Amino acid sequence: MSSTGQPPIGTTPSTQVPRYAGKAQQIASQIGYKTGTALSRAFARHHGVVPAAWRRHHQMIRKDCG
Repeated sequence: MSSTGQPPIGTTPSTQVPRYAGKAQQIASQIGYKTGTALSRAFARHHGVVPAAWRRHHQMIRKDCG
């Protein structure tokens, strides 16, 4: 249990998602997109996968190589 009384997996959506959403919005605005969603869609068009899938894939690769 975490200090919130919830299992750690239960704390992830409420604590990390807003942080990542804010970061995506910040990056998007810095490179000319109006929203983080617009940036994610452009990423998916270019790479053929959504950013989360790309991130998971590359995290697995790093674990296997590290």
